[in-house]
Amino acid sequence: MLVIIAGSACAESPAPAPDDLGQLGLYLFRHFDDSDPTVMGGGFANLEPHLLTAGQVPPSETTVSMPILDGADLDGHPIPDGVSASDQVPIAGTGLSMYPLPAQLTLILEPNQVCIESSSTVWAHRTLLTPTGCFAAAECPLSTLTEVRKETLIAQGWIDQPKEYRWFEFDGPDGATVDVIAGRSWIDQVYEGDGGINSWDQLFHLDVFMENREDPATTIRWFSVWSSVTITGVSDDLYASMIVHGLEEALQFGDEFIAGDIVSCTLDRDAEKPERDQSDG
Repeated sequence: MLVIIAGSACAESPAPAPDDLGQLGLYLFRHFDDSDPTVMGGGFANLEPHLLTAGQVPPSETTVSMPILDGADLDGHPIPDGVSASDQVPIAGTGLSMYPLPAQLTLILEPNQVCIESSSTVWAHRTLLTPTGCFAAAECPLSTLTEVRKETLIAQGWIDQPKEYRWFEFDGPDGATVDVIAGRSWIDQVYEGDGGINSWDQLFHLDVFMENREDPATTIRWFSVWSSVTITGVSDDLYASMIVHGLEEALQFGDEFIAGDIVSCTLDRDAEKPERDQSDG
């Protein structure tokens, strides 16, 4: 087992956290970097009952609309200039990975994120900015930056997406420790699509990998996304369905990648990097 340091030496009770799923999402995003590990531990303890009841069905059947992420809940990550938080299409969904928590490190530490994210991500290179060994040993956080090429039938463009990962833990009702890896990502500007026609306006993401104490051979995954785009002909309802489809693909692609048997993803992982306008980003 990996050594978990977050919260293991703290005798204090977890800080109060909301029970409501929507408010929990805001709480966990806001307190992600809190120096007191019991703050996030308390949040994950309250999150677990929601995930245990939802983890056996596809994300599309667990999808919920989340509250808008704004103000202090952004934890200092600003809404890009010219964009309103009220434009967010906030979606969260739960899924079950058939591999244990340590196996999920394969996804997190892989530089080539094609066939790990959704099929709209046709090229993605993750730069690991901090040491990976101590992160894999649960001894330090991990900072990354992923350069992403998005392509759909109606929009194409580039995004630079910072993402930070941290280990957490909490005590389950039976007293056993439950381990969690969580990632928080964002974009810090509006990214125009090719030709300046469409744009990715805001993107905040909380990605949770929680040990399943009912079946430790599996991992419960929770995806919470607050984002908005400006794409001709794409309504909020259509965009929400695109997000949910992407979450389901990420779960399926992730398990196939861990297994070393990529079937569902038809993208070329060995494709050369498409040309990028140097003025972009």
